[in-house]
Amino acid sequence: MSVTEISGKEKLTIIAKTAEQCERFDDLVTSMKELVKLGDVLSSEERNLLSVAYKNKVGLTRSAIRILSTLIKRDPKTDDQVITSYLSDLHEELKCKCSEILDILDKYLIGNDSNDDEAKVFYLKMKGDYYRYLTEIATGENRQSLAKSSETAYNQAHKISSERLTAYHPVHLGLALNYSVLYYEILHSPKEACNLAKKAFDDAIEAFETLPEDVYKESTLIMELLRDNFTQWNSESTEDEEAY
Repeated sequence: MSVTEISGKEKLTIIAKTAEQCERFDDLVTSMKELVKLGDVLSSEERNLLSVAYKNKVGLTRSAIRILSTLIKRDPKTDDQVITSYLSDLHEELKCKCSEILDILDKYLIGNDSNDDEAKVFYLKMKGDYYRYLTEIATGENRQSLAKSSETAYNQAHKISSERLTAYHPVHLGLALNYSVLYYEILHSPKEACNLAKKAFDDAIEAFETLPEDVYKESTLIMELLRDNFTQWNSESTEDEEAY
């Protein structure tokens, strides 16, 4: 097949996969944005490419914000106008990146494939994730509003996931992992976080004997993260009660 015989979607998919392999994440974002805007239903592989694209694009900015915020807290001398202005710029950069993918999700993806429960959960989980990232840097009423938007998206996804996906499905487990983090880190509800993480882990353990080989590695990795989080959070809650 010649280049001229390859469809636009195929070209974009090839570029996206190559960009991921080369860790050219800006190119990956560009190609995936173009692919999504074609209006076609995304395959599981294409959904994952979209997730990887924005996870890396946003992840670098979130990491920079965390590092700089820590430096300012540790060394008061760091908290000058130049540094705080730079931190403010990073906040705006994060807002822009998160708003971009949230706009894509709402305009092109959520509801686009009404027959695919996995896709529904995947996109709603992403929506919850990026509202959660925005909540991390927000304050006051804006923080409350963003946290509510994140919780609503996660809750919608969780209802579908609990009814339609298997207990060991990586998308179901990944949703439980991130939803529980929202409860613990953003909503400051350790009991809800522990209950959600533990239930997802226990349900997956019950179905473990039927775990397909093609999802074994991914599912077990997320299960380990759920277990680790639950163990740590439960321990911290117990210590707080003893201190009280």
